[in-house]
Amino acid sequence: MADRIALGRLLARLAEPAWRSALAAAELCLDDLLRLWAAAIERRDVSWPGVATAQLERIEELAARLEAFAHHSSYDRRHLMTDAERSASGEAAAFLGGWPADDRR
Repeated sequence: MADRIALGRLLARLAEPAWRSALAAAELCLDDLLRLWAAAIERRDVSWPGVATAQLERIEELAARLEAFAHHSSYDRRHLMTDAERSASGEAAAFLGGWPADDRR
């Protein structure tokens, strides 16, 4: 019940540009993103597509960094790895598994 109330309040605030921008840039875990997405579709929220697009771009950027991380992980290419690529595996684990309650960003 509390989840549905929280989702409803977040979606209600999407009419405000600052909230919409914040939610578009938020580092949501997959479970939370899918819950929010489903609720937005159920409500037919007209502000959701912009948030969804930004979240998909965030996921695509993470996937690209993961691919580069894997490519640069071999012994002869480790020197090419960037800090962004190094952090990608931890970010992907958090995205897929959720942030620990005491380590939310």
